[in-house]
Amino acid sequence: MAITDIERLFLQAMMTRRIVSEKLAEELWRACVDAVRKVEPNVEAEQSWNEFFSNVKRLLDPLGLDIKGTTIEDTGQKAQVLVNTVGDEIAQLATAYTATEITFFKQVVELIVMAPNESYSAGEITCLREGSQLPAPMKVPLRHGTKLLGSFVANGWLRKSKRGRYSLGPRTVVELRGYLTETYEEENLQICYNCDGLVFKGYSCTGDAGKCEAKVHTPCFNLLVRRGNPRCPACATPWKDPRAMKVVGEGAARDDKREGGSRRRQDTAESEDEAEDGMNVEEDEQPVMKGKGKSSVRGTRSSQRNRRDDDDEDEALESGNEQNEEEQAMAMEADSDDEAPRRRTRKR
Repeated sequence: MAITDIERLFLQAMMTRRIVSEKLAEELWRACVDAVRKVEPNVEAEQSWNEFFSNVKRLLDPLGLDIKGTTIEDTGQKAQVLVNTVGDEIAQLATAYTATEITFFKQVVELIVMAPNESYSAGEITCLREGSQLPAPMKVPLRHGTKLLGSFVANGWLRKSKRGRYSLGPRTVVELRGYLTETYEEENLQICYNCDGLVFKGYSCTGDAGKCEAKVHTPCFNLLVRRGNPRCPACATPWKDPRAMKVVGEGAARDDKREGGSRRRQDTAESEDEAEDGMNVEEDEQPVMKGKGKSSVRGTRSSQRNRRDDDDEDEALESGNEQNEEEQAMAMEADSDDEAPRRRTRKR
């Protein structure tokens, strides 16, 4: 099957962008038709968008490529993603990234998937710290790690929120679904009850006395609400108000000092958290030690001066008491000397 100039231009645009909205994909097709007609006015382009799109997908199949539709979890926007179908493994990134950069990406994905409280997101500092703690050959410096995170976002592998937290991008969710399901346990990956897609942002049912754990994407939940009288497909609990449901995704993240690291360091992080809690209790019991920097030094010096002044006052009081005791003793001796002759005189 021969490829036309219109199809060739469209595929080049998709190879450049990798992920586009459905609206933009159709606009690209029209732009390709107009561009070719300027050079070849008699070119045949009578087929519809759906017919053209089906032909393009057939052209990609022998190349191990495909264009798959997906829904952006944040906005509910429909998108088309150019993916590799020859084995859904993270090694597909090797065409654009080095082995070290792929290892760093794996660690970031693990941080996101293993995030506590089903937040499915990780802060930038946590991601950079993870890269800097890799073994020496794979260690990623902070500056390079920042550039890599930006590159992952630009290429659709990750998404960055206004809070500065990273979550899985649409390319990762679509193209690397096989890798995710093979690498992580079912308890870490949730399936939407409406569309059977992986849920990394949405809602969790709280019915059946909190025992139901059915998950649904945010766009899928909104769709069910528009259809009227939405209910949980697992426990039949009414789904009317999302505020009564548990949030899945970044909304469930807590901006703590320490986030959950990769699986190999979770136990260490927990033990360190316990140690920090113990230290905080001790600090609360000793409020004098809360000062930091110059203020604490000044406080320490002033307290030392106060102690010295108190010691000097104590010494002065003691010396004064000793002098008073000596004077009193001398006075008593003098009195006794005066009284002795008197007594003797009286006896006489």
